[in-house]
Amino acid sequence: TTGLKPNAPGHQIVCVGMGGWEEGHSVVFQMSPRLEPLLAEFLASDCGKIAHNIAFEERWSRVCLGTSVNGWRWDTMLAAHCLDNRGNISGLKFQTYVQLGVADYSSSISPFLKADSSLGMNRVLEAPREKLLRYCGMDVICTAQIADIQGQRFDAGKAPWEGIQLLLEGAQTLADDEENGVVVDRTYIRQQKEHFKRRIAAVLQRIEDSPEGNLWRKVFGVKTNWNSNPQLATILFEHLKYRCLRTTPKGKPSVNEETLNELADKVPLVSDILEMRKLEKLSGTYLTGWEREVGPDGVLRPFYHLNVARTFRSSSSNPNMQNVPIRDKMAQRACRRAVYPRAGHHLVEVDYSGAEVRVSACVHKDPNMITYVTDKSTDMHRDTALDCYKLELDEINKPIRRTVKGGYVFASFYGSYWANTGPDLWKASAELKTCLLYTSPSPRDLSTSRMPSSA
Repeated sequence: TTGLKPNAPGHQIVCVGMGGWEEGHSVVFQMSPRLEPLLAEFLASDCGKIAHNIAFEERWSRVCLGTSVNGWRWDTMLAAHCLDNRGNISGLKFQTYVQLGVADYSSSISPFLKADSSLGMNRVLEAPREKLLRYCGMDVICTAQIADIQGQRFDAGKAPWEGIQLLLEGAQTLADDEENGVVVDRTYIRQQKEHFKRRIAAVLQRIEDSPEGNLWRKVFGVKTNWNSNPQLATILFEHLKYRCLRTTPKGKPSVNEETLNELADKVPLVSDILEMRKLEKLSGTYLTGWEREVGPDGVLRPFYHLNVARTFRSSSSNPNMQNVPIRDKMAQRACRRAVYPRAGHHLVEVDYSGAEVRVSACVHKDPNMITYVTDKSTDMHRDTALDCYKLELDEINKPIRRTVKGGYVFASFYGSYWANTGPDLWKASAELKTCLLYTSPSPRDLSTSRMPSSA
C-alpha cells in the first residue's frame, strides 16, 4: 500500500499476494482497476483467509475496494501475541526470523515504505517492480508457514484456542471503530494551539524577566535551554542553594516531576517551568498530534492494537485516543471540546461495571472481593483509598477515589506492584493535597459501611 492509513487522497493498493495455507508458494500481482472487482469479490467470499494484522487488511479493503473481508480464520500477529505476550516481538519480520530462520528479505524495499506520517504517502510506487513483488510474495509464504507452526503450538496447549478466537473477533470490531473514527473540529484545534502559543510565550517572558532567569542566562549564556533539566538542577541546587531532595541513580541532583512539584510553591521559577512544560505538552503532544492525524473529511482515525499490552488489553496510537487527559481539567476541556458527534448523532459513554473485578473474582474466588462485586452497598475503590491515604470515611471524595482506583487497584490487577504504585500514589498526593485537606463527602460516602478489609 502507499501508506499506513488509506483515508487520504491518492492512496491505493499497489500489489497483492495470495497463497495456500501450507502449500509453500504464493501468487503476487500488481494491482490495477481491472482487477479490483475480482479481488473485492474474492475478499467478500466465504473462502477462509489468514493475514498478519487483519485489521490493517480490513481497513484498506473497505476504503479502496468497497468491501469488508469475509472468512477470517487466522491472524499470525495476534497468534504470536497469544503465544508470547512480550512487547515488540509479534511483527512479521521478527517472527519470520525466530520461527523460520529467515534473517532479511525486506531491506531492499523498506526505504520505499517510509512516510512522514500515518496519513502520508510513501514511495512504494518508486520501488523496483520485481523486488516489490518478491517482497510481497515472501510476506505471503512466511505468513502461511508461521500460521502452520502456530496452529501446532495451539494444538499442543501452548495457548488456548478460545484466546485467539477472542482476539480475532476483537480485531474485526476494532477495525470498525478505526474506520468510523472520531469527528474533530480542526478550526477549534488551530484556535486552541494559538491560544496556548500565546500563553507559553507569556510564561516564557516571565521566566526570562525573573531574577532566576537572569541568573540562568548569566551561568549558561548562549547555551541557555529552559527545558534542560541538568541546567535547572544547577541553578536550583548550586546557585540558589535549595536543598537537594532526591538524586538520580548516578548520584546527581534530581529535578524529576515529583521534586519540581514539591518546590513549585517555594520557587516561582519552578512553578513557571512546570506551567510552560504542561502547556507545551498539551499543545504539542495532544493538539498537534490530533491535527496531524485528521483526514480530509475531518475524521480522526487512530490505530487500535491487540498485540501491544502484555495484559491483552487494547491500546491505541496515531494518535493515542486512550490517553486523553482527565486529571488536569484544563487539558481535559481543551482536548475533549475538539470532539463532536456526526449530524443527527450524540456522544454517549458506555462502560462495563467492574468487568475486570468480576472476571478476576471468578478466578481467585476471594470472599471479600466477591462481596464487593455482589453487594452494591459496598465500594472497593473507596475502602482502598482509605487504606492508601490513611483517611477517615468522611474525608473521601471523588478525586481521591478515582486516583486510587486507577493508580493502585486496577494497576495491581494488571500486574503492577508496590515499587510502582507507591511512588505514583505519593506523586498524586501532591496534586490531591487540596482534596486531602479539604474534603466534602458525598451522601453515598456516608451511607455505606466499610468492608472488614479491602482487596
